[in-house]
Amino acid sequence: MAKKTAATEQSLTKKVWNLATILSSQGVGFTDYITQLTYLLFLKMDNEMLRFSERNRLFQTVIAGMI
Repeated sequence: MAKKTAATEQSLTKKVWNLATILSSQGVGFTDYITQLTYLLFLKMDNEMLRFSERNRLFQTVIAGMI
């Protein structure tokens, strides 16, 4: 599990730095692209929480139907 987490963290770090490099090369200032990256990460987390919530609701519905 620790290896998977480390790989996921490294993958996320690489993606964020790639986006930062792209934004920086397009002339976007540091504080602006940090704000943009923070917003993108927030949206990603919100999307994952929504998907988890829907999956959890579906699981509970299936379990309730079995009881």
